[in-house]
Amino acid sequence: MKQLKIDSVRKYFSSSPIILLLVLLLLSSIGALFYFFTPASRIQSNPLLKVGNETLYTEDAHYKKTKIPTLSDEKVRDMIIQESIILQSGEKRGYVVLDSSVFDHTFKDMTRREALLDEVKKKYEASREETVSGTVVTVWFSHPGVASTEYAQRKTKAYDIIKPYYDAVANHTVSLEEVTEKLRTNTELAVLDPAYETNTSFTFRDKPITVQIVSDTEFDQQLKELPLQTLSDLSIGRLALGNGTMVEAVYMFGLLTDRKQIKPMAFEDWIASDQSSYPVELYINSI
Repeated sequence: MKQLKIDSVRKYFSSSPIILLLVLLLLSSIGALFYFFTPASRIQSNPLLKVGNETLYTEDAHYKKTKIPTLSDEKVRDMIIQESIILQSGEKRGYVVLDSSVFDHTFKDMTRREALLDEVKKKYEASREETVSGTVVTVWFSHPGVASTEYAQRKTKAYDIIKPYYDAVANHTVSLEEVTEKLRTNTELAVLDPAYETNTSFTFRDKPITVQIVSDTEFDQQLKELPLQTLSDLSIGRLALGNGTMVEAVYMFGLLTDRKQIKPMAFEDWIASDQSSYPVELYINSI
């Protein structure tokens, strides 16, 4: 009886090849779904490493390996790390906007992700970097180790020394270059700053405006925004002590002598210079 039923089934499917094909397709689909939801297949979405704000998964490495099978695991890892840095640096500069479909997600739209990588490179290479040149005059009155009982007196003395020089430059009585030389040889400053001969001024040339020139952030920003040959305000800058406390420590003023628009550094050099901003944390060693 059992053999009769089997023969009947065989006869039915042999006479209906379309139905047989549909059954086989259904079984294949069920098998694929079963595989996808088993732990063995989910290894492709395991966290592999973290770069800055993005977690990369083994699926990212597998995608790269599939495109270029000759790549070693180490080279694949280096490439996906660099691509993550490119995207994060590009977003920081406003070149692209990242969302979960292309960034920090298990299964990404890799075609769109690659398009964004190209977009970052094109926009960077088409950009121009602004640089500035100029001089800053400084009189320091505080540093780590200065007693709090001396602070007010030192601050007043520093102001009394620098203010006449500032007024003379502002009134065009003397040039900034003359003032820097006069301060460098002013022995009154020795009681405030033993290194006054080298600390009373500094000149900078072709500094990118994205790089901090002066340690005090507010004055640094003010200086970079000045029109050329325009004297800044007489400002007071702060210094971080060993315990992290910020204290007023220096009087300063300055001006810009030049401003340029130049091509940025090579794309690869830019990414290499940005790499330290995106620490890498390895989760698993094998891809």
